[in-house]
Amino acid sequence: MNAHDRQTDLISQLLHDHVPLSKALTELRGVLAETEGGAPSREAHARFAAGVRRMRDDLIEHFSKEEEGLFPFLVDALPAMQRDISALAAAHDGICGAAVRLAALAERDTAAFGKALQQVRALFARFEMAYAEHSKAEQAVLSKVAQGLTEEQRRLVADLARDL
Repeated sequence: MNAHDRQTDLISQLLHDHVPLSKALTELRGVLAETEGGAPSREAHARFAAGVRRMRDDLIEHFSKEEEGLFPFLVDALPAMQRDISALAAAHDGICGAAVRLAALAERDTAAFGKALQQVRALFARFEMAYAEHSKAEQAVLSKVAQGLTEEQRRLVADLARDL
């Protein structure tokens, strides 16, 4: 395996956790689309609330693992990347904040949730934008990281990534 293939493999492994979240976002977007022009049904509200709770919990767990395990290892291995890695961690706060707020809105009863749909849609749009920007930034940082790691460090990162 050449250096480019190893780099691509490492990045793919680290970004793999984004696939379920992207799928969850698509499902939530679909539920919101069902409510266009009217009040949400109890069933649509329940699916949105359950999806947002699951997404929030998965995000918090994933980001915690990155910040407690992967990021400290990367900063130790590549101190010049500290600013970029710190920016990724800081973005986690905004993304989680939006997810927590969406979950709080979704916890309302169906009538109250329906009255807040404009706010829910606006917050969801900001959440999606923040998540997309973070994903692009993370891919760029991880590409740089992959170039700077030794083979042994790459193996250690792969082990850490499996635990994410």
